[in-house]
Order: sequence, then C-alpha cells, then structure tokens
Amino acid sequence: VTFVITFTLTLVTKLSIGRLRPHFIDVCKPNIDLVECSSKPLYIFDYVCTSGNTYADMSARKSFFSGHSSFSMTTVGFCVFYIQHRLGYVLNSQAVIPFIQMALISAGSIIGFSRIVDHSHHWSDVLIGQFVGIFIAYIIVFKITRMFSKSKIL
Repeated sequence: VTFVITFTLTLVTKLSIGRLRPHFIDVCKPNIDLVECSSKPLYIFDYVCTSGNTYADMSARKSFFSGHSSFSMTTVGFCVFYIQHRLGYVLNSQAVIPFIQMALISAGSIIGFSRIVDHSHHWSDVLIGQFVGIFIAYIIVFKITRMFSKSKIL
C-alpha cells in the first residue's frame, strides 16, 4: 500500500509540476540564439529541443520531487518503524537497534545525495522527496493500518 501511494503521488506531482532537471540543457540541446546577450538575466520561453531523444527530453522535465528519494525513504521509514516496534523485543539490545536504524537512514540519505551529485535533481527535490517518503510510511503504518497498535496480536 505504501509503495502504491508513494508511486501515485510521485507520478502525479512530476507530471503536474514538471520542474526542469539541473542537466536539462545538456539533454535537450535547445536551439537558442544568444545574439541578444546582455548583463541582465533572460529567461527563454521559446525553444525547440534538438537532441532527437523525446523520452530523455520529457524525463528532463520531471525533477520535482525525487522518486528515488521518496521510494528509498518510504522503505527506510517502514523498516525503521518495524525494527523499533517488532524487533526491539527480539533483539533486546540498546546498541544494535539504533545502529541498524542509523545504517538504514544513512543508506536512504546517500541515495538522495547521489541524485544531487549526478545532477538529476535539485537539493530541494531530494529533500521534499525524502520528507514525503517518510511521511507516507508514517501515515500508513501508524494512522491507517495501525500496524503496531498494542491491540493487535500476531
């Protein structure tokens, strides 16, 4: 359920907002004429992509928010919540559980950071994607399914 909601929200947001990726100009190779360059910034509205790769051009328009970040943090959030509420009694360790949880959070953060480093997303795309992922995991686990409520017996 969490992945379906995350996927749907990510896809709808990417299609409706359509923010340009940081590497858009390299992918699109727009046919712009820079004859009228001046000292003031100029936003170009009229251009045609000349790369010939329609899929890459369309993908370069879907930066907000990061799907990799939202999916990774949804998975991390679910795993962290599960470890805290189900394995805490099994492992019964003060050091092992926080270590595993921090390793998972670090892995999810590294995935987001890699999307910034390879110029696939802006930092804000990654940050919002991570927040959305954890938020969806939290809402599904604790509010909708009440997976870890004390009244349930597994």
